[in-house]
Amino acid sequence: MAQTRVPPEIWSHVAQQVPQPEQTKLLEVSRLFHDIALDLVFSAVKVYFLGGEKALNVLNTYDNHDFAEEVVRKLMTRSWEILRRITQDPSFSRAVKSLTVVGFNDGMSIFEQSKLCLADALDSLPYLRTFRWYVPSHEVMQRFTDIRRLDLTTPFFYPDDEEAHDSSVLDEELLSAIDPTHFNHLLNSTNIDSLHSLTLDWQCLSGIPVRILSNLKELSVCITTECDPLGLDLLFHHALQLESLTFYGFIGPEAFPSFIADPSSLPSLHSFRFSCDDDTMHLSPDPEILNIFFKFIRERTNLRRLYLRIPSLNLLHECDYHIRLLETLKHLEVFGFHTGYTAVDTQFLQSFCQHLPKRLKAFHLAMEWCGDPLLFLIDYLADLRHLTFVHLYSRFGRLPLLLVDVASEIPGVEMVGLNRALWNVDRSGGELELKKWPRWKIKFSTEEDFLCEDDYWLFQYN
Repeated sequence: MAQTRVPPEIWSHVAQQVPQPEQTKLLEVSRLFHDIALDLVFSAVKVYFLGGEKALNVLNTYDNHDFAEEVVRKLMTRSWEILRRITQDPSFSRAVKSLTVVGFNDGMSIFEQSKLCLADALDSLPYLRTFRWYVPSHEVMQRFTDIRRLDLTTPFFYPDDEEAHDSSVLDEELLSAIDPTHFNHLLNSTNIDSLHSLTLDWQCLSGIPVRILSNLKELSVCITTECDPLGLDLLFHHALQLESLTFYGFIGPEAFPSFIADPSSLPSLHSFRFSCDDDTMHLSPDPEILNIFFKFIRERTNLRRLYLRIPSLNLLHECDYHIRLLETLKHLEVFGFHTGYTAVDTQFLQSFCQHLPKRLKAFHLAMEWCGDPLLFLIDYLADLRHLTFVHLYSRFGRLPLLLVDVASEIPGVEMVGLNRALWNVDRSGGELELKKWPRWKIKFSTEEDFLCEDDYWLFQYN
């Protein structure tokens, strides 16, 4: 009997079900599986240009130069190999859909030497759809033809992965690289009419052409200066297709009155993040202003992802704002909450957990906690049967819980985070295994690194 040949499309679907960390093994199975796995493993690539003291900062090590040199050599070697293969192997270049560039080194000499090679690689990527630029440089490679996601440099530099550094870390070199004039030139000199997702600094917001703003579905804005109400007005009246909106950084009380409660403004919004830094939100906004802001959120009844950080709210007296949100937003599946200056107690945390939506899939909680072990919190989360991602953060010190308890007691969890560290939960063997991410992967993590887009959305900027 002749053997039935399985179509490649079927094998491709099978390969997509293989856990992400194991997909690289498919490259060695056969020529067919190599071609299928190529699209999976190398659809998103990162290149690093690291060196000097800046590399120590990126790797969170200031006294282990041998470790830093070894990691930098490994990352740089692999980066050169990726760039060379992009320019020399058309089948490989066709597989790459997402490119992330990370450049931190003293004097930027390494990056200057590699710009031509990077430019050639960009010219060789016919299906590039996502470009992320984490480089303290005014120059962004302007060779886009059909880009759909563009993440530009923002000045916040994530702190150590395990230690609690609650305030934002502002990198002056990154801040100086923000140039609204150059940004306007970038938008007007490249063919990015297909752009649907954009990350940028607030200073550049007013320079976005209305034709691009009206097409955006995702927008993340880093606030480094006082919010101009005109910029927010432009956003709320022209970005009518937005599905995801993020504000993070040095947000002050002046931003709150600009939020429009009318559901006809941003009618498609399903994801909203509002994350204020301590330095600019040390005083609680007036109750009238807060009511306007929370009404804006409550009127977006289709929200399925929400993150809130307003440090100055006294949650022991003003927790009704958040409780009402949880009761109103019936579709909420992804929720992150920062308790701010309030040192929460057991009574507050128990009341808060009782209102968590039962359909929650991803949860982030950052708080100042000085109480007993948090076993009761794990018990609450264990009742959320759809929960696959849990990220807990302590404003000071360490939370009194064991990582293995979180992973073992919450049956469906696939990834756990503690402060800025992340672990994949592997249940495939006889015993549960926690696999920690390397530091550089955490600090410059991208959507493609995560098992689920929701997990990345919740983890980023925290």
